[in-house]
Amino acid sequence: MLLEFIFHDKRVVIENDGDSVWAYLVGLEELKPKTDVYVCSASPLEPQFDNTHVSHGNPPKLYDKYASALAYQSNLKKKDFEVVESIIGDAYCIHVRDIPFAILSLDSNNRFSKAISSNCGFGSPWNEERYRRIFS
Repeated sequence: MLLEFIFHDKRVVIENDGDSVWAYLVGLEELKPKTDVYVCSASPLEPQFDNTHVSHGNPPKLYDKYASALAYQSNLKKKDFEVVESIIGDAYCIHVRDIPFAILSLDSNNRFSKAISSNCGFGSPWNEERYRRIFS
């Protein structure tokens, strides 16, 4: 599943490959993402990193070590996703089933997800204080 949300001169693309859900910030006329954020897992979590999955050109799947209790979201549909632009610009909140779930921003300090339990290659855990500062 691929979803696209357009905002002024940028677009947020959400990709759900059936295992992982990632969001990408892309310029309107560009193909290469400026940045990305891990949103959630669309399949049950793996006990450890799956190198085979990545070696076949797939995005990495979150695994138990870095997953929060909210990481796995089953039976996701297009209607379950919404993207909201921040009042300060260049930051976007990905909502999953009406819950703010991940922040996508060009500022690397403002990319985080409720699916992640600790800092890792997938990103950073949710930061409620930063979320309120950017979106309130």
